[in-house]
Amino acid sequence: MPVIYAAFALAACGGDDAKTSNNSPDSGNGTPANTAPDTPSSPSTPSTPAITAFIYEGLTPDTSRAQFLSSLNTQGAQGYRYLSDYAFTATATLDQTSAFVKDQATTYSYEVQDVTSGSAAFLTQANSEGARGFRWAGELAVGTDMFFLYRKDNGSIATYSYQVLTQPASKADFVAQANAQGAQGYYNVAPAFLLGDASTSSIYEKSSQGNATYGYEITAVPTDDTSFMTQLNSEGARGYRFRGEFVFSDGTGAIFAKDLSQSATFNFYGLDPATTSATFIQQANVEGAKGNGLIGGFVLPSGKIQTLYFTPGNCKGALCTPVSLFGV
Repeated sequence: MPVIYAAFALAACGGDDAKTSNNSPDSGNGTPANTAPDTPSSPSTPSTPAITAFIYEGLTPDTSRAQFLSSLNTQGAQGYRYLSDYAFTATATLDQTSAFVKDQATTYSYEVQDVTSGSAAFLTQANSEGARGFRWAGELAVGTDMFFLYRKDNGSIATYSYQVLTQPASKADFVAQANAQGAQGYYNVAPAFLLGDASTSSIYEKSSQGNATYGYEITAVPTDDTSFMTQLNSEGARGYRFRGEFVFSDGTGAIFAKDLSQSATFNFYGLDPATTSATFIQQANVEGAKGNGLIGGFVLPSGKIQTLYFTPGNCKGALCTPVSLFGV
């Protein structure tokens, strides 16, 4: 059965996340098929009630674009957002699941569009969809059929606009660019993405609702598991949510992002990974009932794989939720 996966290009920064288990659909530990473990979240909506629980469902992956879109809209009508496909190899046959999460009282609608060529065409498409309240949810594929996904929160009146800038090569340049855009309310939904231009792009999104602005930090990559978790929780206590590790021209850095309009906090922890899709969803629901959100499979500095979770505090809006590779 073809894998539905998120196609996320990081080549211009020297490759994929150096510490994530994210480029193997048969990792067998609950890692998203071809996805990163966590991604930037989107602009918060101040009127959104605080999230107290997360409910997960897993479906058998679809085999065509039309089937996939139908499943998304069926789940969306029940209040479930698509996160990613996950794959496991504890059994003789590949065990896959399409994971969905429900965390607030709303419903969702989905649309798909053909992949564009070039940033100008992308901006035309994304801004047209955004003007109707549909957010760009990244580039996905069913088998070899690749497409852009858009999702609308039917309970929101927000519209969305987008900017595409050349992806910065160094850590300092990334922080400078992201903070400049963040000060204008634009959130980085893709640090490095191939749109068909000569250079790799960074994609930013702005919501018409709320007054959120964003700040970014890049820290040195920890060298042991204890330091890694300490760093995540130290940054989280200051309101910075872990985005992941990224390879820049001047080395690997851990990226953190903050919604400056809130005084949120985040606590992070890891559990031993599930070995089947059923136990993966079960674990996520046990943790979700306690108000803990799924991040996904992650390779710690020691090489040990854990499934990371986070607990948002004093937090409202999408920054507080489990997100897909592209932050939605």
